[in-house]
Amino acid sequence: RVELKDQHNEVFYDKLTFLYLQMPYFTKGETELVTHFDKWLYFLKNLATLEDVPAILREAHFEHGFHLAEIANFSPDERLSYERSLMVYRDLKNVIDTAREEGREEGREEGRELERTLIREQLLARGIDPSLIEGILGPKAGD
Repeated sequence: RVELKDQHNEVFYDKLTFLYLQMPYFTKGETELVTHFDKWLYFLKNLATLEDVPAILREAHFEHGFHLAEIANFSPDERLSYERSLMVYRDLKNVIDTAREEGREEGREEGRELERTLIREQLLARGIDPSLIEGILGPKAGD
């Protein structure tokens, strides 16, 4: 543990601390992992030799870590192919998300226009002056 201390050996800035882990001294096996910290140390120490995700590490963040390690282990050609497919995926997702949002907005606008039309028809049926209705609701769509 490395901390910033003054000449009286008192920590003067507690927002910056370095922890150095000596991985050879971490010797716990899968069955001995109790804390989240234990699991992370086990994950980091054994990542290169693990074939599958151990049951004790079947949590989203560890599985994500295994996925990232697989990507880091790609050959240059595999990595380029992966990056390209990721760009295509992201582009398509953005196009779909934009189209959905535009469709939602269009639907909301059509709903508002339908509501104005229904109100206009009800007011006309009650004999309200059309110019008064137009002043309140605005002109009919297409006018």
